[in-house]
Amino acid sequence: MAYEYLNALKDILIYGGVSDCDMEKGMVRCDVNISVRPVGTKELGAKNRDQKHEQLFRCAPRAEYEIARQIEIVKSGGKLIQSTRRWDDEAGITDEMRTKEHAHDYRYFPDPDLMPLAPTDAWLAEVKARVVELPLARKLRFKRDYQLPVSDAETFVNDVPLGNYFEGIAKQSKNPKAIANWIINNLRAKLTESQTTLGDLKFKPEALLELVGLVESKTISSAARRGVDRAGASRARLISDNRGCASEL
Repeated sequence: MAYEYLNALKDILIYGGVSDCDMEKGMVRCDVNISVRPVGTKELGAKNRDQKHEQLFRCAPRAEYEIARQIEIVKSGGKLIQSTRRWDDEAGITDEMRTKEHAHDYRYFPDPDLMPLAPTDAWLAEVKARVVELPLARKLRFKRDYQLPVSDAETFVNDVPLGNYFEGIAKQSKNPKAIANWIINNLRAKLTESQTTLGDLKFKPEALLELVGLVESKTISSAARRGVDRAGASRARLISDNRGCASEL
């Protein structure tokens, strides 16, 4: 659950333009704090904090080891002490770096350089106007508005330019799922193969819309769709010479 939360948070930061979340550059870090308690009790035990780790998605799952370690200590009658620990890759364990018995050991105090903020209604309205559609909302909307399966919706959520390209065409189509199939299974594959981007395409998005219409109306067969350019449907031309690579979509 925590791992999924971290992934969702990363997506929100990227969508909002807050950060590129490049973990190789240390843009995302994670503190894993773990406390356990016996079933039936209300108070959590001492908190053990895992050292900051640049590799966010390698660090979080390793918390499973620390959970098991703390449970074993509690079951055996031992005492947990609030501490900061680090992960030892070679040994596959956590080891103690320093102990901090009390909260004040963490030196929490007000920052005198941070002035109080009293947001006005006008400022809040300005911020709200800049709020972007978040990943989960986009995924649910693509499923609802275009009747896409989860896998297709997630593809367009994970690749924002591709999702925008799809939506620009899908709004004009009676069969958005067919458009999604072409973009995901054909167009994306050819872009990857030719190492090009959507901006390099030599045809307008409407050409793809027309091609799908020709196939659905049986003007051309599904089997013949790859030769659509040679078949004479010039407005639905999807064979381009992107960067010298002639590719049939």
